[in-house]
Amino acid sequence: MDIFSLEFSSFLEDSNICYHMENESLFYLNKGMLCIKLVPLEDYSIIHYTPDFTGRYIILHQDRWVDRRDIVKSIIMGLSGKNRVIYARNTILEKINRDVAAQFHSTHHLIGYTKAKFNYGLRDVSDKSLLAVSSFSSSRKMLRSGRYVNSYEWVRYTSALGFRVVGGMSKMLSLFLKEQNVEEVMTYCDADWSNGKSYESMGFSLESKTGEIEYFIDKLTYQRTSLKKIRRDEKFNSPDLFKHNGYLLRTQGNLKFIASFE
Repeated sequence: MDIFSLEFSSFLEDSNICYHMENESLFYLNKGMLCIKLVPLEDYSIIHYTPDFTGRYIILHQDRWVDRRDIVKSIIMGLSGKNRVIYARNTILEKINRDVAAQFHSTHHLIGYTKAKFNYGLRDVSDKSLLAVSSFSSSRKMLRSGRYVNSYEWVRYTSALGFRVVGGMSKMLSLFLKEQNVEEVMTYCDADWSNGKSYESMGFSLESKTGEIEYFIDKLTYQRTSLKKIRRDEKFNSPDLFKHNGYLLRTQGNLKFIASFE
């Protein structure tokens, strides 16, 4: 068993999460309803696709395990029923500023923070600690069925490490819809991590798939950088970039969901 599989299995055992392992890379949890496929660095040049699976299927690349381990652990703990559960009705919903949202997403979200115009937070009623944050973009005019509608992107939803806020997503979305002239909301989820069922439960429909996305993984920091961004920077246009400095990662891309609120 390689070090990646050893570390991951040790985490499951230390967390009292029962699992069944196949081929040292497939881990079945929750009585087989959650499958996690480990992808080591040496297999990055191959796109690993989500197969037909009745439960939740996660493709966990080794750089995420190294660079964002606490967040990965929290996600898996949550899916295994090990995180603390708080109901949204027992939280305080408020607007928060960009700096607070940025810090929260950077600390608790697998991808981190990206710019957004509208930010909302859910706080614990007792200690006022921030439990979840949603961020939305400014509006764009999108042509739909021969007319333009006010479309927004739901940029991020993030819950605090170790917590699951039941009803948190719908509570923050509802306030956003009340405060803005929203006719449409679109959002994306990482196809390696999610099938988007949580969005479908709120009335969103799968609209499209982005197709594969390529990243450069730094060998020293294990941080991801979009290959498109790197190719725009002339100093990185070297054939030896990946050979000496990092790895090329190819992922499935994202799933795009849209909901209409006319």
